[in-house]
Amino acid sequence: MSQTTEYYYRSPTERKYKYKDHRDISPDMVDYLLSVADVSNIYSLDIGEINDYLNHLEQYQDEQYVQYQQSNRSM
Repeated sequence: MSQTTEYYYRSPTERKYKYKDHRDISPDMVDYLLSVADVSNIYSLDIGEINDYLNHLEQYQDEQYVQYQQSNRSM
């Protein structure tokens, strides 16, 4: 039996993370990014790459949620 999986994709205007400057990033988020990137200075990370990483992570979590909801419906 084939199961269709639907995902919610955010358009660029819907993306949650749109930092313009490193100073816009909260201290908690800076700590997180430094730990996952294994760097000691947030300015060593490109702001566009930070936004892309966080938005892709958010997208992944959205997809996992949809899959979880679909699997619960089939029970």
